[in-house]
Parts: sequence; C-alpha cells; structure tokens
Amino acid sequence: MTGATLRIEHREPVFRCSGKFVAGDATAADFTFEIRSQWDGDVLVNEMHVDTHGPAFTMTWRYELLDGGGRLRATEQIRGGGRDQDNVWEFTRRSPQSTQSTQSL
Repeated sequence: MTGATLRIEHREPVFRCSGKFVAGDATAADFTFEIRSQWDGDVLVNEMHVDTHGPAFTMTWRYELLDGGGRLRATEQIRGGGRDQDNVWEFTRRSPQSTQSTQSL
C-alpha cells in the first residue's frame, strides 16, 4: 500500500467506517460499512461474519488511540475463507475530518 484514508464515526454502539487504500496509482480497496461495536477496555472492537460471495470468513477489528489521539492503530484479523491473516494498520491524524496511514506488520 502506498497510502490510505480512513474515516470513522462512532455513536455508541454503532460504528461506521469508510476507507480507501491505494497501491501505486490504483485504488486497492474502497469501502463503507456500519456495524455494532463493543469496548474491550480502551479498545473498540467489531466483528463481521461474511458468508456471501464465496467461502465464509470472520473479520475482527480492534481500534485503539495512541499518542493522545494523534494516531489510530487498527488491528485486523481474518479467519476462514482460505485466507487466514493478521494485519496492523496505523493512521496518523491529518485533520479532524481525515487521517493518513502508514502500514506496519
């Protein structure tokens, strides 16, 4: 990934997320979803079970604020569907409306 933007709106317990991930000059992913979330200490967690358009899988996201809210760490875990994977994404705040990412593994 060469860049990403992520916008999160959280109004307990509804979590709405829009994102765009870019690889080179092409959009690798562009999405919006709304889901219920819950707290695990200071970490906001949501989990999606997907069983349409192919093999079923579960995607879990854990969101935590770092550096006094200046950074967001989003930990992604995918299980099932033949593609178990773990990713950690870190987003640095650009402005109150948007953030930019740097990926860490």
